[in-house]
Amino acid sequence: MSRDCVISASEMGAQLNVRVGKNLWIGTKVIETRYDRLTSLETDLLSLAGFIYAADLAIKREPREENIRTIEIQIPIVNIHAFRRVLPVIEEALHVLSHDNWNLEFSAENGVPEGGSTWPSLEGTTLLFSGGLDSFAGACDLIQRNSPVTLVSHITHNRVVESAQAGLVKLIEQQFQRELDHLAVAVYGTNQSGYIFPKDAQREETQRTRSFLFVALAAVAAKKKRFTPLASDGRERSIRNPPTSHIRSYRAVFNSYRPSTVSEINAGFAARTVFMSGFNTRKSFRKFY
Repeated sequence: MSRDCVISASEMGAQLNVRVGKNLWIGTKVIETRYDRLTSLETDLLSLAGFIYAADLAIKREPREENIRTIEIQIPIVNIHAFRRVLPVIEEALHVLSHDNWNLEFSAENGVPEGGSTWPSLEGTTLLFSGGLDSFAGACDLIQRNSPVTLVSHITHNRVVESAQAGLVKLIEQQFQRELDHLAVAVYGTNQSGYIFPKDAQREETQRTRSFLFVALAAVAAKKKRFTPLASDGRERSIRNPPTSHIRSYRAVFNSYRPSTVSEINAGFAARTVFMSGFNTRKSFRKFY
C-alpha cells in the first residue's frame, strides 16, 4: 500500500508530505498474510487512520493558550463518496479525542470502490488488546466463556510494549491451553528515502487520536474474521445494535462504565460509520481497557 497525503498546521511552519511505506509505516502485510488481500474500503480506512495518527504525532502542541492545534490533511480515498458522507462525523470524533480543530479534505484515488454487502454473521469478538490489566482480564473472561476472540494490538518502535503484549498472549495460551489469534499491527512515523518525519523530541506526546487508529485496526480484523462484533452493557449481557449504535466500553476488572471513555466511544462511532457505508447492517465492537 502506497499513498501520499499532505499535512499542514501553523505549528509546523511548513507542510509535511507523508507517504505510506516511506515516512509512515502501516503494517498491512501482516493482515494480508494472516487473512487475505485488503479491499479498497479497508485500505481507505487504514490509510485515513494512519495519516490522522501521523499528523497527531508530527505536530507538537504549543504551551499554555496555544495548546489547541488546527490541523489540515489532504487524503486520497478510493471510496470517496462513502467517506464524504461521514466526514462531519469523523471530524467531530477527532475534535472530541484531541480537542483540536481538524479539517480533512478527501481527493479521488485511483481504484475500484467496494460494493455494498452484508456484514458477516459469525459469532466472535474483536478485542482491542493494549496489554494493560483490563484488556488482559477481558481476554481471560472471553476465553473462559469459550467465545471466539481475536486480539488486536497496535505496535510502534516500542519493543518493551510489544514484548509485553506478546508475553501476555503466551501466558493466556498456556493457562487456557488454547491458541489465540493475536494480530499486532505496526503503525509508526519514520525517516526514509528523503521523506522526513519529526524526531522523538519534536513529536507530540499525547497521541490522543491513537484510539481512532486502534478501532480502525479492529474494524478490519473483525471484517476479515467474518465476526459479528459484540458490545457489552457492563452487566455481562452481550447485546446487538445497542441504542447508541456505536462502541460501548467497560472495564473488565471493575465491570463498570468509565465516563472518561467518551473519546474512544466517539472514535469507534466514526470508524464504524465509515464501514457502514460499505455494509447494510450496523454492528459494534467490544472494547476492554
